[in-house]
Amino acid sequence: MRVDGSDAGTDLLMLPMFRTVEEVATLAKYVRGRVGIVPLFETPESLALVGDVCAIDGVTELYVGLNDLHLGLEMDFIFEPLAEGLLEDFASTVKQSGKRLGFGGVARAEEGDVSGAMVLGEHLRLASDSVILSRTFYRPQEGLDADQVFVEGIRKLRKEESRLMYRSKAAITEDHRLFCATVTRIAQRKRQQHA
Repeated sequence: MRVDGSDAGTDLLMLPMFRTVEEVATLAKYVRGRVGIVPLFETPESLALVGDVCAIDGVTELYVGLNDLHLGLEMDFIFEPLAEGLLEDFASTVKQSGKRLGFGGVARAEEGDVSGAMVLGEHLRLASDSVILSRTFYRPQEGLDADQVFVEGIRKLRKEESRLMYRSKAAITEDHRLFCATVTRIAQRKRQQHA
């Protein structure tokens, strides 16, 4: 059986947990431009490879998987790599290459240890193009069916996005400071619980 992504309706192939440029280049060789490739930067080793991966033909987006990355870095909380500044140069390199950028996951606007709205603010600050929605968008809610829960969750997140897009530079800086302080506090609490 021959699998051709375009015939099957596939737009993108994601490559998880890679550690070398050669792994991405090998996938690109097999794909031969038939669909876009999205390497998932989920290992500490992979972060240093961003420039070389951007240069591979067929790579259309670079995505940082914060959950596996924070575990690989032996951090205590999923958003620590973001709060520690590990995505600053990464995001800049990706954007300069003209490729799409994505990272992490986002909960409903008003939910999560760090609210979806707060995480969305970081996406906008770093000019991210995509995010994976968390399971909270599918959690049952009294009086709403699953489709309504999803649509309402997206509506609220889009409303937050519209508000966040028009922040002043000072507001962006303050929101980032608050995000980092919140993440640091949660990470410290988690460390104390595990001690």
